Amino acid sequence: MRPLRKLRSLLRAVHHDTEWLSVADAIRIIPWRSARASHRCVRVHPRVLGHPVWVRIGTTDYQTLRNTVVSQYHLPLQPLAVDSLQLGAKPVILDLGANAGYTVAHFAAVYPTARIVGVEMDAENVRLAQRNTASPDYSRKE
Repeated sequence: MRPLRKLRSLLRAVHHDTEWLSVADAIRIIPWRSARASHRCVRVHPRVLGHPVWVRIGTTDYQTLRNTVVSQYHLPLQPLAVDSLQLGAKPVILDLGANAGYTVAHFAAVYPTARIVGVEMDAENVRLAQRNTASPDYSRKE
């Protein structure tokens, strides 16, 4: 009975994550969600970003990424029509506390004409944010 319960739990988790990840990524990330903290990273491909990002094992990165691409808590409650804001040809978005760069990457996907500036004080987070926003599509991020 125990193996069946484990399998059911695994299938439930995979089904939940396939809303925003591919099945392969959802299966690959399962063992790492409750692992101890390490410097090891797992690469995942959230559909809305259009490119892979890295998640550190045993940290809150996975939940932060999920909140960013699924809950989108960082976006305004009302969709912004960037062109109608009369902010000029290149509006600026500041991400204060950029963490691993997931919100910077998501802002770049949602507001393709904006200049995006991410500010982060923790050196390890800065390195991961740079890695997660290194896509050629993000030449306007800082």
